[in-house]
This record gives sequence, structure tokens and C-alpha cells, in this order.
Amino acid sequence: MLTPYQKMCYGVFMNSAQKSAKKNYKLREWVEKAHMNMLAEVYIATVWMTTMIMVIVGIVLLLVSMFVLTPMLTSGPVAIPAFIFLILNYAVFLPLCVYTYFIMMSLPRMRAKSRGADIDIYIPYAANFIAAMSAANATPQNIFKSLSTQGHIYGEISNEFKYIYRDMNLLGTDLLTALKRAVKRSPSTKFQEFVQGIIGTLTAGGDLKLYFLNRGEYYMVMNRREQSSFLETLAFIAESYVIVAVAMPMFLMIILVITYWISGSGFNVGDTLMYLVAFVMLPVTHLGYVGMVKLMTPKV
Repeated sequence: MLTPYQKMCYGVFMNSAQKSAKKNYKLREWVEKAHMNMLAEVYIATVWMTTMIMVIVGIVLLLVSMFVLTPMLTSGPVAIPAFIFLILNYAVFLPLCVYTYFIMMSLPRMRAKSRGADIDIYIPYAANFIAAMSAANATPQNIFKSLSTQGHIYGEISNEFKYIYRDMNLLGTDLLTALKRAVKRSPSTKFQEFVQGIIGTLTAGGDLKLYFLNRGEYYMVMNRREQSSFLETLAFIAESYVIVAVAMPMFLMIILVITYWISGSGFNVGDTLMYLVAFVMLPVTHLGYVGMVKLMTPKV
């Protein structure tokens, strides 16, 4: 469902956006894989209109900064250095429309990759869910319908099966056609391989139940291997954390203090350096390790 703003943008740039969308096939692919629920030409028109608005906003901010803020704040008893306003003018306000355009054009790709990563995380558990329902002699349509309602458990992969069920139930397509569309639509290579296996099994007349059971077991084995690899990496990070963030700063502070006491003027270490080590280097090091572990830790 398009918003009024998107409808207005498409109404203004309809012809040009359609021509651009035909040439930019990659953007069409990313918009579909990101599940943005709009055509690529609508998104291109929205990007163009938003960029034009940001051109006007950037010009207004640039004029206000140059002729109002800069003269007012660079003079007087508490003057702000003029180079700060130069940075604002030429690095922020002036290219504001360029930032907007490139960020919005790369947004579908980033969303699609984020969805793909989420699907890769949950596919072992979804495959086991499918295998369990298949073992109970549930039909593929019922399996996909049931899994599509489990978004709070299986994340984005449930949306992939929701679209498959929609194609079969609402659009009236057969199972193979719906699965082929899902392969083209999915941003996850693992999910594409899984669905391609279903297509191959159905086409060859194989046992779909056996395929689901084998793939569920395979994905769980691979998931255990990835978890084991992550734990080994985490152990290495823990060892480096003890050395870099605990032992080294402690020895550094002790050496600096002892050297200052012994040498006096030979190696004059002021209080400022000690404060930098204690209140800047240590917190930054700890936060760096926390952020690194958080980024590397899988969701499940």
C-alpha cells in the first residue's frame, strides 16, 4: 500500500521513473528482495522527489549558516572557530542532497541483505519445523501456511513462506510456479538452495518427506559447526581481551608512575597522560570489545 507521498512522487515522475527502472534491473531486484511492497519505478520517483526536497533544505541551511550563524557566532567574547562553520557548510549542508540520494538508492540492497542474514540464521529451525509437519503427513500448502504464521519465532523466513502461500492460495498458481517465484524473490542463498531442492524433488517424483528430514538434519549439523566455530573465536577474543584491555593498561600505568618517580625530569609524565589512559583509553578499549562481540554473536 503506497503512502500519499509516494503516490504524489510517482505522479510527478511517472514516465521518467519507468524508463529508469527498466534500465536499473539491479534496483528492481533489490526492491523485490527487500519486500518493500512497491514497484521499482515508484521507489525511484520517491528518491528523486526526496532528493529535490533536500536540495532546497540544503540551500536554505547553507544560506542561514553563511549569513546568520557564522557572523553571529564567530565574533564576540565566546567566539566559535570559523573552520567549524566551513565544515558544516561544505561537508554537511552543501552535499546534503548527494548524501540523501546515495543513501536512499542503497537502502533496498541493505534491507535485502539484512533479510537474507536473518533467513540464514533461522533456516535450520524452520527446516526442522517443516520436517516435523511433513512427518505428520501434512501437505506442502498446509506446511507453508502454518510456518507463515510463525513470524515471531522464525523471523523473516516466515515471510518467504507467506508469499509462497499467497501465490498458491490467492493468485491461484501451482506449487512449482510459486516455489520458482520464491527462488527469484529471496535474498538468501541458503533458502534458494532449499527451495530448489523442493522443486527438484517434486519434478523427479521423489519423496518430499525424506527430503525435508534430510535437509533438517543437514542444517542442524551445519548450525552446530557454526556455533562451535563461533565459540572458538570467542575464546580467542577473551584471551586477547585479558591481555589488551586488562593486563597491558595496568602494566602501562605502573611503568609510567614508577618511571616518573625515578627519573623526575628525565621522563616527565604529567597528570593529563594518566587521566587519558584511565578515562579515555580504558573505556574505549572495553567498549570496542563489547561492540565486536555483540556484532559477532548470532541471534540464536
